[in-house]
Amino acid sequence: AEVTDEYPDGVFFVDLTPISSPAEITQTVAESLGLGLSSDVDLQTQLLTYLANKRQLLLFDNFEHVGDGASIVLEVLTAARQISVLATSRVTLNVAGETVLALAGLESIWDGNEEALQTSGVQLFIDAANRAKPGFAVDPDDLDPLAGIIRSTGGMPLGILLAAAWVDMLSIGEIADEIAKNIDFLETDMGGVPDRHRSVRAIFDYTWKLLSPEEQSIFAALSVFRGGFTRDAAEAVARASLRNLATLANKSLLTANPDTGRYVVHELLRQYAEAELEKDPDRYQRVLEAHGAFFSGLSEEAFALIAQSDEPLMLSTVEQDLDNIRLAWRHSLATRNAAEARKMIGALWIVYEIRGWYPSAVALFGEALAAFDEDSDDETTVVTRALSTAVHAWFLALQGRQVEGAAAAAKAVDTLRTTADPEALWIALVCRALNLAYTGQEWGEVADQGVALGETLDGPFWAAAFKNWRGGAAFMAGDFATGKRALLEGMKVYEQLDEYYWMSANLQHQAQIAIPEGRIEDAIDLFGRSADRARQIGAVRVLVMSSAGFGDACMAAGDFSGAEAGYLESLSTSEQMGMTREMLAVMTRLAKIRAATGRGAEAVELLATVLADPASANQALFDAAPISENAASALDELQVELDADEFAAAHAAGTSRPFDVAAKELIESLASGG
Repeated sequence: AEVTDEYPDGVFFVDLTPISSPAEITQTVAESLGLGLSSDVDLQTQLLTYLANKRQLLLFDNFEHVGDGASIVLEVLTAARQISVLATSRVTLNVAGETVLALAGLESIWDGNEEALQTSGVQLFIDAANRAKPGFAVDPDDLDPLAGIIRSTGGMPLGILLAAAWVDMLSIGEIADEIAKNIDFLETDMGGVPDRHRSVRAIFDYTWKLLSPEEQSIFAALSVFRGGFTRDAAEAVARASLRNLATLANKSLLTANPDTGRYVVHELLRQYAEAELEKDPDRYQRVLEAHGAFFSGLSEEAFALIAQSDEPLMLSTVEQDLDNIRLAWRHSLATRNAAEARKMIGALWIVYEIRGWYPSAVALFGEALAAFDEDSDDETTVVTRALSTAVHAWFLALQGRQVEGAAAAAKAVDTLRTTADPEALWIALVCRALNLAYTGQEWGEVADQGVALGETLDGPFWAAAFKNWRGGAAFMAGDFATGKRALLEGMKVYEQLDEYYWMSANLQHQAQIAIPEGRIEDAIDLFGRSADRARQIGAVRVLVMSSAGFGDACMAAGDFSGAEAGYLESLSTSEQMGMTREMLAVMTRLAKIRAATGRGAEAVELLATVLADPASANQALFDAAPISENAASALDELQVELDADEFAAAHAAGTSRPFDVAAKELIESLASGG
């Protein structure tokens, strides 16, 4: 409409949908132009002669199924220099002079409710929903599932229209859930709708039939990927060459991202292709096996980066294919393939630890314990199950189940001592050390074993990493000289390797020693550096501890404002992760700030809240006593200082308030400067 004036001889719509052969294109163009081709001259010659001096825009719609006849476009443009052609197609025409504009879906991202209502995807949904249910309106709570509907349909207008047709029967959230389950949900029995627009499956059927057998085979195999894939993965799993991938991308079946080198298949298309693949169960299993082999190998290579201390590369390698790795993990468990599962444990352990995904990790490694027989005499199975047990125990400890974790980790260590997998034993010793720390037991002997074992592994990293545990054990025993020596030895290695995760923990332990030695400024600097290093890779647990330690150091220096800032970061990070013990421990520290600044009643209320929660009976990592003991001691001091009625009222208010509510109030109050 906007360019009509530029074409005085007209704009013509050429609908190619009804035709089935490239030979019919010329006649279809003539019919659209209202041109009678009746002489005995070749039809195309007649058409080109007619167009030669015209200034027209020809809009060819749905060119993909007659793509072999695309040469007519070039013929028209050569013979008629003032003609322009706009073509819609799911396949590029591949003719000279073609400019390709890839059409994205309608919008599904917005900032705020007002902006959401102005986006194309939401407006189309509302318009269609009003036809199905007059008076329909979108509530603010509906916007998140509505965004999911638009994303899950790829912003495809037909998909949005078919989804909106259900609003008279289902909520928007229910519609989103149904689409995620089955693409056949998106269909209509409304009269007057072309067959190929009756459902999303009909569109995909139409597209599928346009593919060659080889393209169908490759695209079906690509459906096993989750969250995208690289060229190497496509070649290994689906035997897809670069040319195959380019062809499928040109046919709008893949989206290529040249910046990341990854390819993505839209989820609805993936579901369709996977259903095609499953029609041949033997091939489906072969493709899954190839997928599992590729991603178990990728995981093993990623964990090897630990020895090079390249956590950023390891994290990016694993996280961009985490959905694929989890699929490979579960396939290895389902098929009892212990060798493949073993390759994935190390990388999954480190990623879930750094990111703080503790409940998911407990479930993930618990699956391995259920899959592999505890009484197996196959060494690979024995190693895989024992290592899974150790890592499972690591995350049990972080969820407050350290007694259960300590027993499991000890058993795993004993089992792995009898096998020929020193790396697995090293990981199990780390997991045992953590559980001992959380149960308040001495772990110096385990740390010494870990250092000795690390020295037998390839590279200096392995021994250096256990020197963190050696230093922490010495600190807890009051042997600061031994602790500093071990930590500084490890730090030399980390600095040479430009390491992140283990260095941040090392700096934290050095800072812990600096406080009782009276080196408060050193402690503030070391905790700050530890937190900065942890932030760079998103190591949330280290950040929780270093931020709390920073608060402790500021508290020792009498800097209550700095202490609150450190405690706030620790509290808010641990609240996001659901780390109850760490939250209770830092809330106890915040209560002490209130007591020190003349807000005794607030301190009593906060301490009472902490003591009312059963988890306060536990210790936080590297604390010498249970949280409840520290809180009760502070509460006793305040009871002496405060009026009895004021103390009783504050204590009653704190006891009746859930700790998580109190934590949220603290975070909001401190964030706003209250």
